[in-house]
Order: sequence, then structure tokens, then C-alpha cells
Amino acid sequence: AEFLQGIERPPPADVFFACHGNFDLEDPRNSTLQLSQSERVSFTQLFAALDLSQCRSVLMGACESGLGRTLVAAEYVGLPLAFLSSGVPFVIGTMWQVNRISSALLVAHHYQSLREKNLSVPQALNAAQRTVRRATQDEIVAWIRAWLPETAPTWEPEIRKRGPCPFAQPYYWAGFYLTGTI
Repeated sequence: AEFLQGIERPPPADVFFACHGNFDLEDPRNSTLQLSQSERVSFTQLFAALDLSQCRSVLMGACESGLGRTLVAAEYVGLPLAFLSSGVPFVIGTMWQVNRISSALLVAHHYQSLREKNLSVPQALNAAQRTVRRATQDEIVAWIRAWLPETAPTWEPEIRKRGPCPFAQPYYWAGFYLTGTI
């Protein structure tokens, strides 16, 4: 209820879900987003009253949020479809459990591209993926120190153990994909 109230007045241009997700392969309608330690919301509950027709995009930072299942012939059920049916034209989800730091970097650059470069949602996602893929150790560490300083002591040694471009492998950036009116 609190979430629904928060996005009704005025509706945001973009909605970002930074939470955990759980895809139920047997019955996707029972898939959930964990909005807090104690609150899990099923797709069915969340989208019964959700109207995102005034939003430009939804980005789901929840792991496996982009998964779906074909139930009958061409009927595909999953969280992206639920958001699309609530009126939003673009949904960005993830196909697997994503790395926290590479995901934070990707999301930050995605929204920065939307805001500062005035790119479209597909262009901004693509630009963010390229940025993460090409980011050097020094660039990543500097970003962590600037934006996530409390995590720097933990993440900097991890970043330094990796190659010159620590997030070059597709695992770190290709899990994010776009669904919608492209």
C-alpha cells in the first residue's frame, strides 16, 4: 500500500526496484519481490492495482526479475509482462543473479545517461552496459569510493584481484535486458 501511494502522486518518469526477487518456475504468478525484510509481495498482489501508464520505464534490480515461463503456446508470464500490462513502455530486468557492484555501476550510468545525455531507455541501457564492460580497476574503485564509500574497504581488494577491466565478462553486464516498445 505504501509503495502504491508513493508512485501515484505525481507519477515518476522511471521506477527502480532495488530489492530481491524470486521467480516461481512452476507458477510465475506466485513469483515475489521482497520489498523489505518482512514484506514479500507476489506479482499478482503488486499488479492488481498498479498503473504505470505515466512512467517511461521500470528497472528491476532484483535478481532473476526478467525471467518468465511460457505457459500455454505463446502465453509468456513473468515480471516484465506484468509491468508492461500496467502501462509502462520499457522494462529492464535481469536474467540471473547479478553482481552487486557491477549492477550498481550499470544502474547509475543508465540513469545518468537518461538524465544528462537525454538518451532513450534502450540507448541508455546499451551505453551503461558498454561503460561497465570497459571500466578499468581505477575507474571502478574511484566510483565505489565516491558513491558507496562504506563498501570501499570490502570491494576495493576484490576489484584489484581482477584483470584490468574487472567487469569485461558478459556475466557482469549482459544479464540486464530490455523488454517493451523498441
